[in-house]
Amino acid sequence: MIEARLEDAGSGLTPVTPGWFVVNVNEAAWIENDAFGARCVFESSPRVLAARPDLEPQRFEQVGIALTMILPGKPSGLYHSESAQEDFLVLAGECVALIEGEERPRRRWDFVHCPAGTVHSFVVAGDGPCVLLMVG
Repeated sequence: MIEARLEDAGSGLTPVTPGWFVVNVNEAAWIENDAFGARCVFESSPRVLAARPDLEPQRFEQVGIALTMILPGKPSGLYHSESAQEDFLVLAGECVALIEGEERPRRRWDFVHCPAGTVHSFVVAGDGPCVLLMVG
C-alpha cells in the first residue's frame, strides 16, 4: 500500500490520493458549523474540499472517524439515527447524551455505543467545550 498525498484544503490537510497517512489533528482539515461546532473528519469529503474543487475526494470505505468540538449549550447534530452502528468517546468536557428519549450525563472517558437505528444526539453541559471521538 502506498502513502496518500495530503494537501491543504483551505482548512487544513486532507488526503487527496488513496493510501495510508499520518496527520496531526491540529494540522488536519476541519469543518465549522455555527449550529454544531467544529468537526475534523480526516477523510476528504466534498465539504472539506469546497475550497479546492480541483481535488478528488478520498473517502474511508469501511469505518468513518471524526473528532467534534462542541461549544457550551450546543448540540453535536440533529437528533437522528443511522443505518449502521455509531460509537462515541468523550475525550474532554461534559455533555448530555440524548438516546432514545433518555438523557444520560457523560464526562471524559465515557463511551457510548449506538446500534443501527438508535436515535441519539449530544448536547454540551458545563462551561467549556466538549470533544467527542466519533466512529461509525
